Amino acid sequence: MSNVSTLEEIKGLLPDNNNGEITEAKLRESFEKTFSELDRKADSSRIESVERVLPLVATKEELKAVEDKINSGGSTPVPSVNNKLAGKKISFIGDSITSWGESTNNEYTPAKGYAYEDVWTAQLLSLTGGVKATLDGRAGSRVTGIDGDAFAFSRTKVVAQDSDFIFIFMGANDQRALNVPTTGVPLGEIKDKTSLGDITNVNNPNLKKFTEAYQLALENMLPYYKKSQIILMTPLRSFHEGSTDDQNKDSDKLAERIIDIAKMYGIKWIDMREVGITKYNHGIYFYDGLHPNKRGHRLIAEYVTSKMLEFGTVGKLEASDYYTKTQIDEKLKALPKGNTPTPSGNMVIGGANLFKNTALPLLSPNNPSPSENTGTSAVMSDATGSFVRYTPVSHQVVGVYGFKMEGIVAGTHSRSMDFRHSHTGNVTIWGQSIPPNVWTRVKQEAFNLDSSWMGAFTSDVQGVAVDIRNFKLEKGTKATDWTPHISEYNLGISDTMVDTVLPWTHDLEVVAETNGANDRVIYKLPRIESFAEILEFRLIQRSGTVTEIKGLKVITTSTGRKGIPLKAAEIGDPVKVYIKALLK
Repeated sequence: MSNVSTLEEIKGLLPDNNNGEITEAKLRESFEKTFSELDRKADSSRIESVERVLPLVATKEELKAVEDKINSGGSTPVPSVNNKLAGKKISFIGDSITSWGESTNNEYTPAKGYAYEDVWTAQLLSLTGGVKATLDGRAGSRVTGIDGDAFAFSRTKVVAQDSDFIFIFMGANDQRALNVPTTGVPLGEIKDKTSLGDITNVNNPNLKKFTEAYQLALENMLPYYKKSQIILMTPLRSFHEGSTDDQNKDSDKLAERIIDIAKMYGIKWIDMREVGITKYNHGIYFYDGLHPNKRGHRLIAEYVTSKMLEFGTVGKLEASDYYTKTQIDEKLKALPKGNTPTPSGNMVIGGANLFKNTALPLLSPNNPSPSENTGTSAVMSDATGSFVRYTPVSHQVVGVYGFKMEGIVAGTHSRSMDFRHSHTGNVTIWGQSIPPNVWTRVKQEAFNLDSSWMGAFTSDVQGVAVDIRNFKLEKGTKATDWTPHISEYNLGISDTMVDTVLPWTHDLEVVAETNGANDRVIYKLPRIESFAEILEFRLIQRSGTVTEIKGLKVITTSTGRKGIPLKAAEIGDPVKVYIKALLK
């Protein structure tokens, strides 16, 4: 079923069976009546009149969110049984890594080349469909202390009280000062809440100890944010710039203490030590050993999203034969505009990729005949990774099409894709001049398109092949970095790292094969052809013990395939394998 249906199809869904011309205003009025009726009958588990329209409705609160959305004409995503973060208000409390804004007090500012969509909080919202409630990131701030930026003393009630989720990403600056003589922050110990004292008393010694201050903060927040889910995040590991030396030797103690506190209070936590940033690769993700660059922010957002998948908060989306609330929103936007005013000039940052299978976009030539072909496709790879090459016959330009979506309203969506060619001069695609031999991401923001083929493009130089990768269509007037469709996210596998546990089955294709001193080879691991370095390889044995094999490498084996040689004597009787590897 397409995401956007025809006007006649929508008309048939209306419970009052409207006749005559259906405008956006009339449809809004009809839906408003429907939701009002649902609100009055919220105690009923099934409402016959809208059963086909809203089969995924779960709560009165969700229905009200849809009604508010229709009344306001907004574009906020709406939660469903599959993705409980979509449309939810999300707040963030943190230090410099969470900070963003015009003020020079922030670590990430436009003056430093960072747009909001570059930082992890915005990218998390983009990946999940959440809505920003409050962003309270303050550079240099600690959990401890009695100043205006101290989390426990000054910031336990700064975010919106109606936040659905509150992420607390604090402790990096406490971690750096942990147990430093005279000026340091003591780790402290977990105490009974009756002995913590008054959080507003500047003379309370517990405000100067990390554990006790964190407890005081939660004791103050939990009664105030009764409807919010609070999620604690441990600090990232930090390193000396250009070195493999850990900047904080006791960082594990602080991280484990945060996890202990989360367990004590029965709230969720995310261990950011497992994000995949190590002493060997931190130069890829940090610009100074401590603060993430844009690539690091992307890694953080993807990791936090993957943990929310584990929590069951963000689920993989599946096709439905019914009309979801999101689809109703798309139908509203596809209707001819009535008297309802439409805001203009407001930038809407895009987010989720609306198409699957976009990393390697497979498109069809406008002219497929052998003598006139406008783009024969071939999946290829080089040092930059995998891509699809489209080669026309010598007297044709590349002209291809794909990724069809009906009913897109002009100016409401953005599309983007990476292009490359090897012509001696520039080639123009989507109105942008692309230099030779370098990947160039071309963005068409708030674009107008005559065709329903979102991935269509034409070059302007005959006989020149064009390479493409990472196509994205997103709802919004500001394009963001490429991401896969949410249903394609695999926990522990990103474009830079594999960090996952797999069952030890025949699917891994472990075969008897001699390569030097090794007599076994494992062939089928995710992204094995792109492994740059294997950081960890552990086998979980049937007995419950864990064995580690060190020094493994991916080679071209005696059979000419990419595999990892190892010895049968080292394998034992495993049931699972844990693999952590950097990708090229």
